[in-house]
Amino acid sequence: MSHQPFEIWIFSDDSLDEAQQHILEEHLESCQTCTTLSNAVTMATSVLSTSESPSPQPGFTQRWHNKLALHRQYQKSRRTWLLTLAGFILANIILLSVVFFDLTTINWPYELGQIVVKISLIATHSRQYWRAISNLANAFPVIIPTFFVLVAALIAAGIFLTITWIRSIKKLIKTY
Repeated sequence: MSHQPFEIWIFSDDSLDEAQQHILEEHLESCQTCTTLSNAVTMATSVLSTSESPSPQPGFTQRWHNKLALHRQYQKSRRTWLLTLAGFILANIILLSVVFFDLTTINWPYELGQIVVKISLIATHSRQYWRAISNLANAFPVIIPTFFVLVAALIAAGIFLTITWIRSIKKLIKTY
């Protein structure tokens, strides 16, 4: 059975004309589903109209104002960071455009030759450094392990301090 116009009429706040009201009453006498729905709507409407609206807990307004002030401060801090980032990006774009437009004045064969020379110097120096390190390792077998332990401890301390710093920054951000 189709309940469509009757359900709409039951939930409607508008007044029904006499013909619609008569048709609805006849349907409610014959349909248990719509009668149950109509009774539930009537009961819910009466409960909602007679119940008091809840009042806020004490201090609600002050808490709301405090939270609003913190939110505004967070938004201001965020805008400052975004403006700083935008300025940094703009400065980089300007710098890159200056470099790009200045590319025509570069002597490419000379610059490529300089790059090759620097790479060969790095390779030469790395061989010399490797020889020096291997000589130290052969000459001072006790110093090298101690040195690596100290370096590892310094790296671990740096990582620990970095993680602690990041966590404290996160906590500060969450409070604002």
